[in-house]
Amino acid sequence: MIRRRQFFGLTATGLGMLWSGSEAAACTLVAVNRAPFRDRMCRRALAEFVALLNDAPSLPVEDVLRRKDEIGVWIEEGWVDDRLGEERSNKDADRQYTFVREFRLSAGILDPRPIEIDGINLVRRLGNRATYQFTLKRYAYHPADPEGCNGLFVHDEYYGDDRLSCLATFSANHLKTVRRFPEWYLEA
Repeated sequence: MIRRRQFFGLTATGLGMLWSGSEAAACTLVAVNRAPFRDRMCRRALAEFVALLNDAPSLPVEDVLRRKDEIGVWIEEGWVDDRLGEERSNKDADRQYTFVREFRLSAGILDPRPIEIDGINLVRRLGNRATYQFTLKRYAYHPADPEGCNGLFVHDEYYGDDRLSCLATFSANHLKTVRRFPEWYLEA
């Protein structure tokens, strides 16, 4: 009687003989990318993402496309939709590039200072996958609001610091996704 282990061993050997090397490699269950986790590389990838946000308004479209594709980051759809609205292009990739190009614009006015990373925290790591929380600090234009909210909080136009908390996910030290994280409490 053949035991289960022997049966699977014979089956795998038989399949290996039937398939060529490239076909067998395509069906392997072994992970190919075993890059060890590197905190420094993840932090550098976040800095590159923020540098892209800072440079994008002044770069030609082709350069923005190339740099975003090199980083390989995907920005959460809800964040993109809130920022751009539904009237923009319906193609997801186009919306991503437009978001990157216009992130430093408020009411069509470019921020006078670059965006800074105010803090980075490693939230969780599992093998070579990691999640970071980071805070963006942006000195942005705020248009005048003469009516306010129900007549309250009326203000003239001004520039002020805005802070935004985000989550970033990494796999093998490569930035994969960025999303808002409003649940992170920000210090005053």
